[in-house]
Amino acid sequence: MSSDVRDINALRQLRFAFQQSADRIAEVRFQLLTAAQRVIHEIAQSRAVYWKRELELSQRRLQAAQEALSRKQIASSESVAPGSSDARHLLHVARRRTQLCEQRILACREWSRQMQRELDRFVGHMGPLHAVAEQQLPGGIALLDRWLELLDRYQEAAPPPTPQVSP
Repeated sequence: MSSDVRDINALRQLRFAFQQSADRIAEVRFQLLTAAQRVIHEIAQSRAVYWKRELELSQRRLQAAQEALSRKQIASSESVAPGSSDARHLLHVARRRTQLCEQRILACREWSRQMQRELDRFVGHMGPLHAVAEQQLPGGIALLDRWLELLDRYQEAAPPPTPQVSP
């Protein structure tokens, strides 16, 4: 590949663009990883803690509903005690809430694992881009710096251009 660079400033602009690209890639990669880790933490920690608290609360409500139904059934010798339908409904609602909380706890675990796997896969796919930003672009920048230094020294040592005379 040949190039026809007639202006050293064009090389300086190229060097600056390489540096900006490397910096921007590193910045965006960091922001993406940080945001993804925050989401995973939110699901694995904050949401899981919330649903564990809700599970404890729903288990207490379930126990209270079971006790209330037992009391109503003991108080009456009939198969369906008066007012026990309300107690049965509260028991049903408490069981459903407890099941929901257990499902959400399991879902939090599964989602956080799955998201971590996907993040790891994403980081793996970004490896080549990371290598470009962290190794190849800095190497290219260093090479341009050496060329610019040599061109500057050459320009300082070169005799002034002589005007061409037309015959």
